[in-house]
Amino acid sequence: MSNLFQRDKSVISRRLRNIFAEGELVWDSVIANFATTAADGKTYQMEHFNLDVIISVGYRVKSHRGTQFRMWATQRLREYLVKGFWGLR
Repeated sequence: MSNLFQRDKSVISRRLRNIFAEGELVWDSVIANFATTAADGKTYQMEHFNLDVIISVGYRVKSHRGTQFRMWATQRLREYLVKGFWGLR
């Protein structure tokens, strides 16, 4: 996510801590551990976040890429609401 939003890992980590501390998302529901083999041949458990986490971080992070993401996501949401895809009729 630090590459996606062009921010330091510490910035992304701070946003993640806040997301979970505020109860916006539940850790066990949005994290999966996968075994990954590194260049040294050792296997490590790596945490992978689902799309909900990426979206939440995207709405919190302050960067040019974060702004681009919010503009894109808001436009998609607006299209769905205007076209009536939101399911509440």
